[in-house]
Amino acid sequence: MRFSHLLLAVCFAALSAAKTHHGNRNGTATAAAGRQGGRASGNGTASASGASTRAQCAEVKRLTTLTELAANTTQLTELQTKQNLTVADIDDIKQAAANAKTRLTALRSNSTLIAACAVVEADNKLQSQCHQIQRLTKLAGLANNAAALQELQTRRNLTATQLDEIKVQASNATTRLRELQANTTLTASCQNQKASNGKKNQTGVGAAGTPPSGNKVTRSIEASAASNNFMPNGFFVLVAGASLALAL
Repeated sequence: MRFSHLLLAVCFAALSAAKTHHGNRNGTATAAAGRQGGRASGNGTASASGASTRAQCAEVKRLTTLTELAANTTQLTELQTKQNLTVADIDDIKQAAANAKTRLTALRSNSTLIAACAVVEADNKLQSQCHQIQRLTKLAGLANNAAALQELQTRRNLTATQLDEIKVQASNATTRLRELQANTTLTASCQNQKASNGKKNQTGVGAAGTPPSGNKVTRSIEASAASNNFMPNGFFVLVAGASLALAL
């Protein structure tokens, strides 16, 4: 099973924040849950609008992913094997998740926040799907663009096999794009969103900032997260970035 980019990025964010504040495993757990907890008011009531709500919704998602990872023995074992983590490193994850449960329970008990998070999640999903349509449109353009493919092959010194792989992925992108575009409600929403956003860059909800790496656990998760792109082949994702620039 491959970890999704989101799963690893979330764990990286939580563990990095924890490791930054404490060097031992008990400190790791306290930092992972307690640091975020300090941002809430004493009665646990979250702001119902704006950046505060989005930040807390992101926190709910982040902590949920962390606790689910810690409870999944299969994923933990795979992470340990792939990233060469020690038993102590895995214990860090489990301990951080254990303390995260307290904060997560407090957040989930706020019905106003959870209702707002449902709206935020729906908006995030729409943004993600609209962005996917944009990416796939560019990628699908390569399928029948012989000139762009030839230029890409020359510039990147690609073999025939590598070029064939790009063609297959471009063809697959075309199929997926048709599926998304068949959803008229989605395409209409994307058009409305594009019109309302104007030239503003789309930004999704995620971890608050990019946490610094420096210890073994965070470095390994960060590296693995970076390698797990939305396409199944890391080489293709790397090449596709250049190919899209050529195609458009």
